[in-house]
Amino acid sequence: MKGNGNDSIKKSKIIALDMQQTYSYLKDNYFAKLRYTDIFFTYHVKNQSIIKQIEPSKKKTDTKIDSKKTQMQASTLSKSKAFPFTVKTNLLYDILGIFNLGVEVPIHNKWSIVAEMNYSGSFSGVKQRSIQSCWGNIEGRYWFGNRTISNKMTGLFAGVYTSGGVYDLEWREKGYQGNYYSFGLSGGYVYKIGKEFSIENSLNVGFLHTKYDKYNATLNNADNSWTLVRDYRGTFNWFGPTMLKVSLVWCPSFKHKTTKL
Repeated sequence: MKGNGNDSIKKSKIIALDMQQTYSYLKDNYFAKLRYTDIFFTYHVKNQSIIKQIEPSKKKTDTKIDSKKTQMQASTLSKSKAFPFTVKTNLLYDILGIFNLGVEVPIHNKWSIVAEMNYSGSFSGVKQRSIQSCWGNIEGRYWFGNRTISNKMTGLFAGVYTSGGVYDLEWREKGYQGNYYSFGLSGGYVYKIGKEFSIENSLNVGFLHTKYDKYNATLNNADNSWTLVRDYRGTFNWFGPTMLKVSLVWCPSFKHKTTKL
């Protein structure tokens, strides 16, 4: 087909063929690939002429959009999300055989509250040895640092605490029974040792007051039973360190599925 140099006439003749099918085929498969530009820059260095060719960008100016490729498939992803609390145990108490369990809940990025329970039930009726105690502790903490880039409840903290409980301590037929309460300041540092686990080192310093009964245990030979006889009643006050903790902290997490479009 000979043209007269007029592009619009050529285009109209191609469009008229086969009800535009020929033009559509050329447009989709050839026209876009032919539309690119070669750019050349010529510059001189020390009187030597160097011609450098810039690779053609071959940027398509006419792109056909495939509707099928624009449809994004939904994908289901599994992500781990931490529970909004931690569970902890004081390793020093564990070594001594004292059951203890604590739970810490964040109130805000910089605040949290801790509740702990401790129990020891060691008792020997034959040798009259007893280390029985039950006490609890409540503590409010403030976490230092930029909490937007730090994990919750990790790093340096300071707080206030209050605690109280009862006890029965006996050794070689002499013992003390009583109750106590304590309050003061706390501080420490928590660092991660894994994805879900941390170590907490902390110290409580404050005032402790206790009322107790000093007693002696006597053996009744008739029925081979022991009787506790109170010797005297007293009180004791203390200001200084009241609790040392090296705790293993667990931050439980669960997996949930999310759909990403």
